Amino acid sequence: MSKHRKGISPLIAAVLLIAFTMAVASLFAQWAPELFEDAAGDTSERASAIQDCSAIQLDIINVNDDGDVTVQQVAGEAGAGEISVTWFYEDSDPAQETETLGGEDLEDSRDAVQLENPNGSALDSVEVSPLDCEGAAGASYNVE
Repeated sequence: MSKHRKGISPLIAAVLLIAFTMAVASLFAQWAPELFEDAAGDTSERASAIQDCSAIQLDIINVNDDGDVTVQQVAGEAGAGEISVTWFYEDSDPAQETETLGGEDLEDSRDAVQLENPNGSALDSVEVSPLDCEGAAGASYNVE
């Protein structure tokens, strides 16, 4: 009596395994360069934006007797965009407002913007910080 073995021969199994591996590798070879190119492009764009933002500097031009604040962008190639102004008071909680300094248009960003003291109380200090640009320099003013 002879025994009959059923199944794939080891040679055919090895050929099928190599063919499957090559098919998967060819799919990856087509997709991987796009992935790396997109990642490199995003990184260089982000680095450029951070560099532009780090050159931006805001300044508090004036604080009048009522606590109204005049803010202006004094340095940087790009517009500062949205800023946050926080008033700190001697006898009450701080107040905060946001304002846009001309968006992406640098000439409009260089225009001074005046914001009214929302509380009307005596000021202790005022801080201005950019919201759209990480790394941009803000400003502060302490009442003497």
